[in-house]
Amino acid sequence: MNRKIILLTVFVILASVIFYIKGVISIEDDNSVVQESQIELVSVFKLKNSVLKTHKIKSSDYIVFDLEESQARSQGLLLVSNGKLELGSIYRKDLAKDSFILSTDIANPEDDDYIYLSLGKDKIPYYYEVENSGVLEAIPLVVGDRVSFVATASSNLNIREQGYRDLGTLESRVIISNAKIIKVNRFESVDGGEIEGKKLSIIIALSSRDVLKLEMAQKISEVTLVPSNISNNYMFVGSSDIVDGIHGVRELRAGVDE
Repeated sequence: MNRKIILLTVFVILASVIFYIKGVISIEDDNSVVQESQIELVSVFKLKNSVLKTHKIKSSDYIVFDLEESQARSQGLLLVSNGKLELGSIYRKDLAKDSFILSTDIANPEDDDYIYLSLGKDKIPYYYEVENSGVLEAIPLVVGDRVSFVATASSNLNIREQGYRDLGTLESRVIISNAKIIKVNRFESVDGGEIEGKKLSIIIALSSRDVLKLEMAQKISEVTLVPSNISNNYMFVGSSDIVDGIHGVRELRAGVDE
């Protein structure tokens, strides 16, 4: 009798232990499932090739890569969801192929250090307010674009002060070409509380010599800004190209009338 009771007790204990072990394993599995379900993936930028400091970011430089959110945030990676590679953004340093892009690796146009990173060797920033928009209204300028300056001047007088008195000596030529735009400002011009119209100013990277040349040109000539892709370094027009043509047309018409 005692033997049966002992065996029954042993059986009950063994059954309880087995049940307890299964319960623990089941709880651990459930916790594992919960933990796995809580892993969040985020999209980050990964470089396809090496890039150099101050170079403009191109979409061909990188791919979008999914990574655990905790890992991405701990490394300070630039997330696709709340970070963007703006048009004109540049790299703050050299980066190797397969590197993930950190939020601190990119300089955007509105960042304080962007202008100085964009300048390039032997260049200084120059502020220029566009007075005659002309072609620029049809071809909006953005950071990274290249522009040229065309000056219309007279060899005999200062047309800024004396006007166009001597039409036979006027010349228009490109004085600065392929200047890089590093900032664009668009704003409303206000005079006496009334909005006059939209204004455009840019900051461009120029050499010291080009700064002096542009300063001088604005004092003695009419200066116009044009996109570089519609001009060239040697573009030149003299007033004779226009006046002679008009004069020739008048002579022809006089002959016809007679």
